[in-house]
Amino acid sequence: MTKFLIKSVAFIFIVSFMSCGNKENKETTKQQKDPITVETATVKASNSSLISTSGQIKALDQATMSTRMMGYIEEVPVEVGQKIKKGDPLIHINSQEINAKKAQVAAEINKTKANFKNAKRDYERYQNLLEKNSISQKEFDNIEMAFDMAKANQEAAQQMIAEVESQFAYTNLRAAFDGIVTNIYAEVGNLAQPGEPLLRIENLSKFEIHTTVSESQISNIKIGDSVAVSISSLGLQTTAKVSEVAGSASQTNGQYKVKAVLDQSPDAAKSGMYASINFKVKNEKTAATQLMIEKEAIISKGELQGVYTISSSNTAILNWLRLGKTHDDMIEVISGISADDTYILQADSRLYNGAPIRLK
Repeated sequence: MTKFLIKSVAFIFIVSFMSCGNKENKETTKQQKDPITVETATVKASNSSLISTSGQIKALDQATMSTRMMGYIEEVPVEVGQKIKKGDPLIHINSQEINAKKAQVAAEINKTKANFKNAKRDYERYQNLLEKNSISQKEFDNIEMAFDMAKANQEAAQQMIAEVESQFAYTNLRAAFDGIVTNIYAEVGNLAQPGEPLLRIENLSKFEIHTTVSESQISNIKIGDSVAVSISSLGLQTTAKVSEVAGSASQTNGQYKVKAVLDQSPDAAKSGMYASINFKVKNEKTAATQLMIEKEAIISKGELQGVYTISSSNTAILNWLRLGKTHDDMIEVISGISADDTYILQADSRLYNGAPIRLK
């Protein structure tokens, strides 16, 4: 009797457990099949006669100073923000190697000068003797050869001193143009290495704007085009002319670099300021088509970015995109989606590929 009771209780427990498990599985399956309520939006496309981008102001003339010689920095007579004139001293480097070479060359010059002086005196004397037929032609030829060699040695020594003097230009760095000192990397007492950046100068009388344009728009931009520029930090509206259009975007992810020189450079402008640029498309028939979606719809996974679209069976599908510039709360789509496509803007719960959806 006792054994029968135990078996009955065990059987009831197993049946109850299986029932609960089936109930939980049904609820889970039901939850998975319940559609996710979403809000959608449509890809916006526009054929605009204006191409709007943002860019950064750069000085048209700028230089990073460095040296070809190794030596200790003895003097930096300028400060960041200081105005300079062409030829002003910027950095002095003490190079013992050049000083030693200059001393050697100076000694060589003194030696060649003395040899040339003696050779010239002999040459002139033997020339008089030859005219009087007091010596043979062969004797004179030997003296003439010695004179020519002494002359060549002196010229070679002079060339060596000119070369050494030119190397001193790399130990006494001077301004290549009028401008302002924007950065100083050198410190007195440090050892300067060949090619190492020491100081940066810029000419603030002329500026240009660097920006990028997508592949769908670049064919509408030509060198010499006039563009409207807005520098919000200065509250300034001005114009510029396109001076350079990149011929390749292989290193810039489909974005082509464009430069435009400002027609007038405002006094308050500084390198690094941001500006908005409007390129006007002359022929509206070839106006650039821009595809735009809302930024909040973007899904990011590492370096990949995309949006969820809706399949014909009303499920979510993740589309990876190649994106362009941001315009307020919208972002440009270069590829991965088409005009008038519907994408998911918001969802009540977490989306995944194949998730059933229901429009709000």
